[in-house]
Amino acid sequence: MKIWALFFTLNVLWLCKCRYEDEPNLNHSERSAWNSELHDTLPFSRICIDLSIPDEEVYQSIYYVYDDVPTKLIVPEINVYAGRLSNGQEAIWTAENETIHYAKVLLRNGQPELVFVKTQGLGISHEHCINKNGNRWVECSPKYHERVNALKILVRQRKNIAMDLDRNYDEGYISFHLVLMGLPFNSYVPKVGHDATKVVHNGDNIWVASSGEKCTSALFSSKGSSTLLGIDITNSSSTYSKFFEKIGGSWNEITEEEFYTKTSEINSHVDSS
Repeated sequence: MKIWALFFTLNVLWLCKCRYEDEPNLNHSERSAWNSELHDTLPFSRICIDLSIPDEEVYQSIYYVYDDVPTKLIVPEINVYAGRLSNGQEAIWTAENETIHYAKVLLRNGQPELVFVKTQGLGISHEHCINKNGNRWVECSPKYHERVNALKILVRQRKNIAMDLDRNYDEGYISFHLVLMGLPFNSYVPKVGHDATKVVHNGDNIWVASSGEKCTSALFSSKGSSTLLGIDITNSSSTYSKFFEKIGGSWNEITEEEFYTKTSEINSHVDSS
């Protein structure tokens, strides 16, 4: 899956250019060396995140409804190295030579049903999809749309709204603040039964939906002179992203690569300050 809705930009914050970037093409001896070096760089003991026990010292937990699906976002705190997920005594997933950057947990009746995990090892990002099958958790294909649709809350009436980045509270959407790798982000997600057909900032329309489109999430960062925005957009058949930068008082669409580069530059500046 190219984009995990809402937190597609997390990919940027931990990607780095290194000689292991093409890891899937390594031969046997190169792969063995890669695994050995990765093992040496990982913490001696990676903790287990238990979804049934909120622990603010270990991870951030945010509940919201994404595109009508009850969702819990789990983000380990800085310097917390997590390699396992559980729900009480129920083991969900264990990483191999990786650490967890975040987990997006889709719920049914308040309990985990489908989990997407973003991990990294030696600068290489990986995505995993874990599905509950009876009493077992099994890793599955990221082609999950039918399963997600079954988890959606049924809504009889829908209302179009504008998502205003200047307002942290509105009856049509929620917003929450996250610090990711030292960078502050504001995230915006429409509430159940609300479709965001505009994204607005300081009275300017940054994005306006075409027929059948809606914005399902926005991630906004303003740090110093840099103001960046990434949004997820869905239509009847697909989900994709658009990226924007505010330059000289005007919003301009930029490429995904430009967005990633600029985000990495901000992150590097924060690390060096």
